[in-house]
Amino acid sequence: MLLEVRDVGKTYQTREGAFTALEGVSLEVGQGDTVGLIGTSGSGKSTFASILAGLETADSGTIAFCGAIWDASVRPSRRQGAYRDAVRNLQMVFQNAPASFSERMRVGQGIAEGIAYRSEVPAREHGWRVDEALEMVGLPTSYAHRYPWELSGGECQRAAIARAIISRPRLLICDEPTSALDVTVQAQVVHLLADLCSEMDMACLFISHDLALVRGLCRWVYVLDSGRIVERGPAALLFNDPQAEATKRLVASVAAI
Repeated sequence: MLLEVRDVGKTYQTREGAFTALEGVSLEVGQGDTVGLIGTSGSGKSTFASILAGLETADSGTIAFCGAIWDASVRPSRRQGAYRDAVRNLQMVFQNAPASFSERMRVGQGIAEGIAYRSEVPAREHGWRVDEALEMVGLPTSYAHRYPWELSGGECQRAAIARAIISRPRLLICDEPTSALDVTVQAQVVHLLADLCSEMDMACLFISHDLALVRGLCRWVYVLDSGRIVERGPAALLFNDPQAEATKRLVASVAAI
C-alpha cells in the first residue's frame, strides 16, 4: 500500500469551545490508484488534506507513506529523515490556483518551484523540465513566459498541476481543484488528471463535494461526514447503493439537480 492513514484526529479550540474537525479517520491509497474523499462543506476534507501534506499537525494518528511511518501529531519540522525522503514523493494541487502562484513570477518560474530545491535535479534541467510539464498538461511551452494573471482559470489550474507533477510524485493530493471552474473546464481537468495518473503510474487522492467528478475519476471512494468516515467502497457500488445517511443525502442532492 502506498499510503495508509490510521486514526487521525484533529480538534480546534474556538471561543465557543472545542470543535472536532476529524475523529479517527483512516484511509488507504494504493500505488497508481485513484481514490475519492467526498463530503459536504465543513466535513473536514481540507483539514485532512492539509495534515497529509504536512501543512497542519494532527492531534493523533499515524501516516505511512512510501515505506516511512510517522506520528501525525509531531510537527513536520521535527520529523526525521525517513519522513523527509518520503514526502518528496507527494504533491498537492490547491483549490485556488491563481492564489498559489506569485503574481510577480512568470508561470515557468512558478512551475520550476516544484524542483527548485531538489539537489538531484540540476539547474540546467529546469528549463526543459518546465516545458515538458507544460506539454503534459496541454499548455503551450510559451506560457512559461506569461504571468498567472494572464491565464484563464482553467489554464492556471493546468499550470498548477504542471508544478505538482514536474517532480514526478507518486501521490497527487487534489483539494477541490475544480470548484472555481465552470462545468466544461471541470470535466477537462478531471480527464487530464485521469490521463496523467495512467501515464505516470501516479496515485491520486481527489477531494471534492462534486460526486459526478469523483465518480468519473475515482475507483474507490470514502465519505467524510462531521469529521468521521461513515462509508467507503468501490465508486460504482457506493453511488448506486449508498448505505450511510450522509452518502444518501449527497447522492440525492445530485439526483435533484
